[in-house]
Amino acid sequence: MKLHQLIFTILITGLFSCQNNKNEVIISGIIDGDIPEKIEYTLPLNGVCDFAFKESVQPDSLGNFTISLNIEKPSFVKIFIPGKAYGTLLVEKGINYEVHFDLKLKEKQFKILGENQKGQKIYNSLPNPGHIQSGAREFLKDSIATEIKLKLKSLKKDEVALFEELLNNGEISEDYFQLIKIDRDCYYSAIQGTVAFIKKMQDDQRNNGVFTKEIQKMWEESFVETSPTSSSLTRSPWYFSFAESFIMFKEYTNDSFDLEKLKEISKKGLRHTHNIEESKKNLSSSMLEYYIASYLYTECFQKKYEKELITLFDEFKKEFPNSEYTSYIEPLVIPIVEFHKKKKEPFSKNTKFIDGYEKITSLKESVSSLNGKKVYVDVWATWCGPCKAEFKHKKELKKLLAAKNVEILYISIDRDRYDTQWKDMIKFYDLEGYHIRANEELGNDLRKIFDRDGSLSIPWYILIDENGNIIKEHASRPSNLKELEKEINI
Repeated sequence: MKLHQLIFTILITGLFSCQNNKNEVIISGIIDGDIPEKIEYTLPLNGVCDFAFKESVQPDSLGNFTISLNIEKPSFVKIFIPGKAYGTLLVEKGINYEVHFDLKLKEKQFKILGENQKGQKIYNSLPNPGHIQSGAREFLKDSIATEIKLKLKSLKKDEVALFEELLNNGEISEDYFQLIKIDRDCYYSAIQGTVAFIKKMQDDQRNNGVFTKEIQKMWEESFVETSPTSSSLTRSPWYFSFAESFIMFKEYTNDSFDLEKLKEISKKGLRHTHNIEESKKNLSSSMLEYYIASYLYTECFQKKYEKELITLFDEFKKEFPNSEYTSYIEPLVIPIVEFHKKKKEPFSKNTKFIDGYEKITSLKESVSSLNGKKVYVDVWATWCGPCKAEFKHKKELKKLLAAKNVEILYISIDRDRYDTQWKDMIKFYDLEGYHIRANEELGNDLRKIFDRDGSLSIPWYILIDENGNIIKEHASRPSNLKELEKEINI
């Protein structure tokens, strides 16, 4: 037995023997491969499972880590190594769990050992889309509501049957099985409602008739067997998506619904206020605290820095003064406050807008005024989270480019209506260098260069030589400076 495995076994044995709190859950784990700086896990506050409310632990030098939780009822806990691997545990009080991350594998990197091992493995094999709309996508091609419902009902039945067999064999508890039923009800009801909502949006935008009376009825029926006002549903990771579908159903199928009025609300900067008001109309008070907290966290996390969110967070604190969720939202609100202070300041003297950029129609023309120097082009947008995440490396990037006599040109693909937001973000992130906001012609030229079929994915970086010719169509990101330096030196 390897030394680190022996230590891991001793550690687990000690933890198991020392557990006295009947509500305590100990999750012990080990990592094979490169040891990350931290392991993150969702904290089941009031039994919920939401990526918004998470904590972290630091593994030791051998890859061992321990998570200690106190729970009243069976709960889902997601454990993840940021950007690499994750898995889900259904934990019960008084039971200890062992998890194993094998980062040397390309697939099946997460394993759960010990009690309920079969049930845990089955759950982690179930559909787990990054967003509920991704899960709904495969059902959008169906136009007949009856067929969509039958497919979803069959899938749910087959999945629940797997756990029912484990229950009958005494391999999982009744409480475990009941939570699985809640979760599958929540997931498939959310899928059914989301399919209907997307068809509603498609019909409103294109008037293509896909939102039929039968589809509307299907949407309504997704809230019959599974009641969105049942507080037990908040224990499913899919509750927020299900509740959101219910709130939209109540609004969008109301006889007085006016899409143009909703667009005007958004233009006035009151979209989030409106959405939260709608949630208060349709959810019970016991469920609102979590729903609003998750909504605020998600919207703040988008880093659009909407001032409206500051007011809504202040209102949340007044309405729920003792909320455990507040401490998770506040760190995301502070940058929004700073953003609105910063945007009142003048641009840095090293922030320059290319003269006449509004009329520039090609990438070659974009860099023509910089001929004589190599140029590192950063194609981004104010709505692009990964683009903004790269800005934290701007100091190191600036140092490298200055040493190599390379200029930086930021090209935003934001539309005209985001012109003010674009300039405000340049100030907030202190993006020194040259700037252009692409018009339609320049945007089309960039899409042709990206992969020749008209698509474009950002963030995207391009290296251009002293004569305005592309050296590398897909250069390395600022977060990968070593590779970028090699590319510049070629």
